Amino acid sequence: MKIRTTHAVPAVIACLALGACADNDGPAERFGERVDDAMEEARDRLDDAADEAREAAEEIGDALQGE
Repeated sequence: MKIRTTHAVPAVIACLALGACADNDGPAERFGERVDDAMEEARDRLDDAADEAREAAEEIGDALQGE
């Protein structure tokens, strides 16, 4: 009987874990996904702006050095 219990407990835990991973597309989930998307887009835009600023600073530095 002990062997069955030791096999049953991990099986139940695995089923509960898999059930928690179900696709829950309720209003809060959709809102969270939109927030995540907006944050990712903002991060990408900030990275692009930082790259442009870095390039502009390098061009200014080169111009000041007479290159």
